[in-house]
Amino acid sequence: MQEGSEKGFFIGIKGGNNDESHNHNDIGCPYVYLDGEPVVIDAGAGTYTIKTFSPERYDIWTMQSGWHSLPEINGFAQQAGVTFKSMDFKWGDDGGKAWASMNISGAYPSEAGIESYTRKISLDRFKENVRIEDDIKLYEIGGESLFHLLLNENPENAGPGIIEVKSGNKRVLIEYDSDLLQLGVEEKDLSADKKLYDSWGNTIYRLNFTPLVQSTCYYICFQICKFAGE
Repeated sequence: MQEGSEKGFFIGIKGGNNDESHNHNDIGCPYVYLDGEPVVIDAGAGTYTIKTFSPERYDIWTMQSGWHSLPEINGFAQQAGVTFKSMDFKWGDDGGKAWASMNISGAYPSEAGIESYTRKISLDRFKENVRIEDDIKLYEIGGESLFHLLLNENPENAGPGIIEVKSGNKRVLIEYDSDLLQLGVEEKDLSADKKLYDSWGNTIYRLNFTPLVQSTCYYICFQICKFAGE
């Protein structure tokens, strides 16, 4: 949030296509840091094996979009290949607010039935918050849609629609619409992979948000802010 320093929030988002060097299926993946400490993470790649460079590469969980703070749409995750890509990238920064958005419908297979999907991430420097927003239109309901955020610290329920999580020595709140989404928390044990363990410790956490009513139109917003008084 302060250029040239680690102080405040930092945001990022992944564009491009799903056939880049060392590719993961992660178009539209957001990143959020506070004072140089991770909040919403990308787990990265685990220890390389023969499978990493084989046709079974995308059977590895770290390569899959569902483990990159991205949703499954109508039951479908993103797919690998140069044709699976982002489009219509836009960004702006007026000093008070910085943002970036892109159309990521093309990162999903046609079977997902996506008419349009805009993902946007923004940082409000005055309000000191971050928003991750999804605006999705589907041709039909063909399966379950499920939204994810990946964290490296254990989340705690702080009230309806509010999650508290640590970031270094700070506390961060993640707010969502509990009238729209039902939350589940999934733990991922990293102890068997030294590379991931060295980065994140023994466990990372995936927040799984299931819409209470499956729909052809979604507006999903996650707002991230510092705990009051910090």
